[in-house]
Amino acid sequence: GVKIYKIKINTFFIYMNIGFALDINLVLPLINTLYSILFNNKNNIIFYLIVDDDNTKNMILNNLHLLSNFLNYTTNIKIMKDSDKEFFSKYDRRNSELRKDIHTIHYCQLLFGEYFNDLHKLLYLEADQIINGNISELYETHNIAEKGICAVPELPIPKFISEYIGKETNFEYFNCGVTLLNLNYWKNNDILN
Repeated sequence: GVKIYKIKINTFFIYMNIGFALDINLVLPLINTLYSILFNNKNNIIFYLIVDDDNTKNMILNNLHLLSNFLNYTTNIKIMKDSDKEFFSKYDRRNSELRKDIHTIHYCQLLFGEYFNDLHKLLYLEADQIINGNISELYETHNIAEKGICAVPELPIPKFISEYIGKETNFEYFNCGVTLLNLNYWKNNDILN
């Protein structure tokens, strides 16, 4: 079975659900990202993390303990299932000529609704970002009730990507490093299947 580890500290006024998927290579950048979010956002934040193994989970827990001494948040961590690792391994790009930075764990963005059943809305961030301001407006103001995802288009797509995926540069494309997910929509429309 999968274990959930929670660290609960004082709460403020609203909840923001923020998700990350990472392996051990992104733990230290994650700690910087979490610090920047918590420093710039005084509301209660629930972090949802999907990690690749116990080593990553333990390294995160050790570092989260350091942050918990002076910041308010709740953290839920789940380890990626072996069946999901096997399924997504065919999309791993570590040996690709184009994008060596896309690992199996990056596809966990698709699995937050499955791993955390009670989750309805999630701001997904890649773990290597610094947040320089309050992101509650981003989380709250976008009406995504009838949409599965809110993302910013990246146009035009870089030529090397358009050639790789076989699409024109005016093809609608977005960087999935900052996305607002409506997981109710995903569940109701059976998006994963």
